[in-house]
Amino acid sequence: MPAGELLGGAAPDAPSAAAARDAWFGAEPWTVPGTRTLVSGRATGTLVGGNLALLAATVGTPYAPPDAACGVVVLEDVHEPPYRVDRMLTQLLQARWFDGVLGIALGQLTGCGGADEVLVERLTPLGAPVLAGLAVGHGRPQLSVVLGDRVDLDADAQVLRQGVSGRPAHCRSDGWVRTACPGLRVSSVRLAPCLPLVLASAATLPSPSPGSGSVLLAIGGGW
Repeated sequence: MPAGELLGGAAPDAPSAAAARDAWFGAEPWTVPGTRTLVSGRATGTLVGGNLALLAATVGTPYAPPDAACGVVVLEDVHEPPYRVDRMLTQLLQARWFDGVLGIALGQLTGCGGADEVLVERLTPLGAPVLAGLAVGHGRPQLSVVLGDRVDLDADAQVLRQGVSGRPAHCRSDGWVRTACPGLRVSSVRLAPCLPLVLASAATLPSPSPGSGSVLLAIGGGW
């Protein structure tokens, strides 16, 4: 995977490096383009989600990431056959993890042949805007996104905008409002409210200054 190549000293491709710099050094706003509109619409909320297998493995445990309520979900995975993708999505749906989701951004499904159809079948009935084809996950380019950041998903314009300014509250078109970022949990460490987690391929970037609170992760690399 690209993160592994970076750790081994391989040079990142230009789009991956640029997106990682934007995420790490706080360039706002920046965009991650998609390629396919599955459900039309637009949503603004806190970015949650990540690797589908890790989400399914941790749901219902003390280490589960924030749920999708009043958020925009990003999903990606690698080398998972369609029946496993179907099982993991069904598990999250039955656990009510997707309840109140505002929008869904689908990243790379590398080596998951045919899983796109499963995602369409399981996620489009939720009624939220769905944009597919974002270069986020285990392929190249591997663009960076920030979990816990405020984002704007425009499925019709086929773009996910990161670093959107505004108050930390997110509203649905039906007027439902919830204060964002009650606190993120990663492993056994309780993080400060609204602390962003960077999902990036930027293993070669310099470490943050002490006390900066940023956490750099490689997608698919585990927590």
